[in-house]
Amino acid sequence: MHILLISNFFPPVQNTACNRILSFARYWTEAGHKVTVLTTEKHPSLDGALIERAPDLNSDLFKLIEVPYVTVPETQGPPSQTTRSSRSRIRTLAPTLLDRRARWYLAARRMPLEFMEGVDIIVGSHPVVYAFFLASFLGRKFKKKFVLDYRDLWTADPGSYKSILPIRILEKVLEKHLIARAAATVTVSDGQALMMKESFGCQSQVVENGFETEVLRPGQLKRQARVRSPDKFKIGYFGRFFIPNRDPLPLFESLSKLKANGKAGHLEILFFGDSHPEAVAYIEKYGVADLVKSFPAVSSRQAILEQADCDALLFIDWNDPSLKGVMTGKIYEYAALGVPILHIGGYPGSDAAEFILRHGIGRCFYNDTQALTAFLSNLKDPNEISNSSAANGFETYSRANLARKYLHILEGAVSGQ
Repeated sequence: MHILLISNFFPPVQNTACNRILSFARYWTEAGHKVTVLTTEKHPSLDGALIERAPDLNSDLFKLIEVPYVTVPETQGPPSQTTRSSRSRIRTLAPTLLDRRARWYLAARRMPLEFMEGVDIIVGSHPVVYAFFLASFLGRKFKKKFVLDYRDLWTADPGSYKSILPIRILEKVLEKHLIARAAATVTVSDGQALMMKESFGCQSQVVENGFETEVLRPGQLKRQARVRSPDKFKIGYFGRFFIPNRDPLPLFESLSKLKANGKAGHLEILFFGDSHPEAVAYIEKYGVADLVKSFPAVSSRQAILEQADCDALLFIDWNDPSLKGVMTGKIYEYAALGVPILHIGGYPGSDAAEFILRHGIGRCFYNDTQALTAFLSNLKDPNEISNSSAANGFETYSRANLARKYLHILEGAVSGQ
């Protein structure tokens, strides 16, 4: 089977979305299938921080086609602040359709399409929505079936979907049309699949974000050899915030209370991510600079090693009930690594909270600052959060297994089953 995989997200950008697509490309190729990846030439101003190109991106495992972004010539130098502000305001009216990362769509449509020779199935991965448009265009032009891969939802996600009403109606119609023509839709959680069914009446397949075994192995080895300090309990957080939906406030309120009562000296909190200005503001506001440190983002492999050296890992859930289906890749990494999870934010019944409780890999405090404060006051042993043996049996969520699960969906789509 020849699979065309279309995604804005791909290394050398570093995040879960990129690593997920890379894993599928690798494992599908290793399973004997031909894979072509159609993505963009990455640009830091549009795609975020870039990492050094990994060796396997230059290998013969799969074919990689990088389409350059269409640039708009500047005839009189860089735009003024007024011009940039005006463009920003216009984009807020329809952020999905006016996403700056859509600039490669027209270039991809105009380029020679020899790469379509022998393609059996097309997978368009969202975000960005233009991957869907391109999958539909190529599917129609070459009479090939296509699959809509939702790592994040589009119009079915009321919590993050911000277009103005007329545009919202238009996009809903566009998405409904795409779903009707697609051979299958795939989401990363049961909650997302339920939201798709409620919005469009479609039955989506679920292929979770999962974790990459090869990346985790050094951290697992370090975890096994680790000798923890009896005087400090180290809690780590890796990623970004989205205040007020994803807010570490309960932790800072608890730390402030504990410090005022002289019961916080055993705690050490580490934040790794893109500068974390909100964390810095909370540190100053609650006077906990001696307990909380903020560090820049590190590579995926370094993050795993840092996680393995923690006594617990903080997971900040989404406070918006409409975002029930959010299951970030981090939660699978944490679980497979065997580090107990402290869950804050969100609400009972969220997919993330249910996952943690069902597997016995952590404790959920939601936004209950009083309960969190009481628990942290005497916390000394990671086993008070979860038993390390609870992390066994997570191989189901390895990317190798999830790639096989996805392949069954694609084979069924090609055969019409």
